[in-house]
Amino acid sequence: MRQSIVLGIAFLALTGCSSFRWSDYVAPQVSGRVLDATTREPVERAAAHRVWGGNQSADPTTPGAARLLAKDMVLTDAQGRFCLGAAKDALTFSSGGMYGVRLAFTHSDYLTINTNVSGTNIFQDSPKTVPTLDVGDILLHRVTK
Repeated sequence: MRQSIVLGIAFLALTGCSSFRWSDYVAPQVSGRVLDATTREPVERAAAHRVWGGNQSADPTTPGAARLLAKDMVLTDAQGRFCLGAAKDALTFSSGGMYGVRLAFTHSDYLTINTNVSGTNIFQDSPKTVPTLDVGDILLHRVTK
């Protein structure tokens, strides 16, 4: 009897169980474009950051070791496009979903934007597919000198 229980648990662990997963997505793949607010031209090399917890410092010019701790940052391409990859976390049971994303956008010629995006805009077919979020166009205002 005991051997049957152990074999049953081992079988479930090896084949998978819908309520038991080794990892869950904790943040979606985020994509969009960064544009100049006045001209609507793409802003190349703007930094798009996923902001975790209370970390509000998303400035890529931060000196020293603080910059080494920065995670989830990409630069926009010539068309202003960016794509931050989805993030997984090692969990034993489902965390209940994603409730939103905090993002920051920085460029030396523009004012920094910090924004929150609702989790209702996150698209995911099933727990096994990558969740995605298209934030559309992000408008940056030039710094006045």
